Amino acid sequence: MARPANTDVSREVAIAVREIAGRYGPLYVQELMLPRLLQHLPPAERSEQTARAALCDPLTCLRVIFGEYTFARRGKERHDLAAIAVEALKRATREGDFLTKEDAVCVWEEFENVCFDRNQKPQEQLNRGAVQGLPELAQEIVKEGGCGSIALWIVDAARRTGRIESQFMRMVELRGVGPKLSSLILRDVVYLFNLEDRIEPMDRLYFQPIDRWSRVVADFVVEDYEDAADWILAGKLSKIARRSGASGTMFNMGVTYYGTRVVHTAEQFAAGLNDMVIEKTVIAKGA
Repeated sequence: MARPANTDVSREVAIAVREIAGRYGPLYVQELMLPRLLQHLPPAERSEQTARAALCDPLTCLRVIFGEYTFARRGKERHDLAAIAVEALKRATREGDFLTKEDAVCVWEEFENVCFDRNQKPQEQLNRGAVQGLPELAQEIVKEGGCGSIALWIVDAARRTGRIESQFMRMVELRGVGPKLSSLILRDVVYLFNLEDRIEPMDRLYFQPIDRWSRVVADFVVEDYEDAADWILAGKLSKIARRSGASGTMFNMGVTYYGTRVVHTAEQFAAGLNDMVIEKTVIAKGA
């Protein structure tokens, strides 16, 4: 449900933002996000509820992160790398005490072994930071008293403090992870666990991953946009979504869906936004 819009956002911008969030955000969830997450579960157990439950389990959460997030920006090789990482995790965690170990070197070693089996190069400089670092983050969470689920670590911080900056910064520290991947994970966890309204506005930029379509929509909705750094643009888009009465997660997802599944070009995107405003204006006048 849309929240009341703030008057310092123009009527046209508020209409476009709410339309993108309300019309295309849910399509992203149903057609892109959930199918990717649920493929890691048995067919009979596939629902949004079971996706949340799966992310609460430390090793399933790691498997999902490896399978759907870690290599998402790696082009044609992303599926092969994801499959190798998931298999390496499976081999390395056969012993029940994995989460209490001092490190996750064994995951990287198994990654190298699977690469050898599949005639792939491990590319240590590119891959080791994330392949070893993410499981070590899960181990660190256990040492701090958590269950080891990266998703629940985020959920717990949001519910207790209303802040997720520390979680974002800790993930960004991992070589090979970086801000875009961290924001993508945060956004989907925030959506699945219904955390957005619990998070302080100052931290909502952290679940606003920036892609090419974010920059296309910024030309329409952000004043003095130019070529702002990703984190600045994330803050501006998050603020505009909030002041337009829209969900920041739904707006971000809707922008990506509209760009990749509906219009495909920046020119068509801009024209579509104008059409949305005209359509809603005509409907309002006729009401």
